[in-house]
Amino acid sequence: MVKHPINKKVNSTFEKFVLLVAIIEPLSTLPQIFETFQSRDASSLSLLSWILFAGASVIWLIYGIKLKSRPLIASSILWISTEVILMIGIVLYS
Repeated sequence: MVKHPINKKVNSTFEKFVLLVAIIEPLSTLPQIFETFQSRDASSLSLLSWILFAGASVIWLIYGIKLKSRPLIASSILWISTEVILMIGIVLYS
């Protein structure tokens, strides 16, 4: 198999884009967090689902650290943060 050289400029630009998406995507959970805490109602949310999501995020974080992938590390930390906040809301308001 022939290896082709990677264009570092394209790779760097894509890396920045992926980092931006990695930061923005977990923030998509914020409306659910605000709704849960403002309404004080989490009856429609599944704690088990959010525990599983958080567990998967921890695995992705470990993988990102192993790969030294900033986008994966950033995304995983933000996902874990939002998932934990939502789990707190579910425990408080279920």
